[in-house]
Amino acid sequence: MKKYVFLILSLLLASCSSNLSAEAALQNALPEAMGKNITSVFRPESAAVTVKGQTAWIEINGGTIDGIRIDKMKLLAVLQEVSTPDGSTDSASYLAQMIKSSKGEVVLAEKDVNDYFNKNENPEGFSELQFDFKKEGFTASGKFRTRIIIDIELPISAKGILGLRNDGVYLENTDIKVEGMSQPEVLTNMIVSKLNPLLEFKAIPFPVTFEKITMTEKAAIMTGEPKEFKGGDTWKWKNLP
Repeated sequence: MKKYVFLILSLLLASCSSNLSAEAALQNALPEAMGKNITSVFRPESAAVTVKGQTAWIEINGGTIDGIRIDKMKLLAVLQEVSTPDGSTDSASYLAQMIKSSKGEVVLAEKDVNDYFNKNENPEGFSELQFDFKKEGFTASGKFRTRIIIDIELPISAKGILGLRNDGVYLENTDIKVEGMSQPEVLTNMIVSKLNPLLEFKAIPFPVTFEKITMTEKAAIMTGEPKEFKGGDTWKWKNLP
């Protein structure tokens, strides 16, 4: 009888140990799976993902959102189970399923905005467009080609603020001038509408919350004030030249 009790206890212990090992292996694999999908979507220069329970801390440097390079992004994400964790879905779908909600912080550098407009010929008629970020907002200058009555290229300057909305970062309270003269609201709205949103969040495939935008002389910082936690399993990656 004692032999049977010992055998049953041994089997139970082995089963528990096997289950714990499987859970541990799954937990260790999750940061890597998330990290690889994050790098696939945002194409960063480096990334780190830490998972603890149902929470993840994600950091990337030099990624891309809506075609514009971002200097940094941080995310505090609440996770949920994915129905197909074996990689049979694309990376955007995987992240959309995995991340239930998140608080984010994105640093958009003035230099990267200007590089974007320098490298991409804008089909809406802008050329030589340059932004100058300031603590109180922004100024910008460039050329705008339009056909109202005749085909004409206008030297423009602008002054305004960057506003945070649910779907992106917008130019707001913008005053457009041509050769130093303020323009009618109709023309101003038409020009600004071709630039808005400056950064669109629909390129982020999962829910993310930003609460405010802060301007510096070099960057616009959109943040939901995510807080990094201690502990957990971490995966790191760096794109080597």
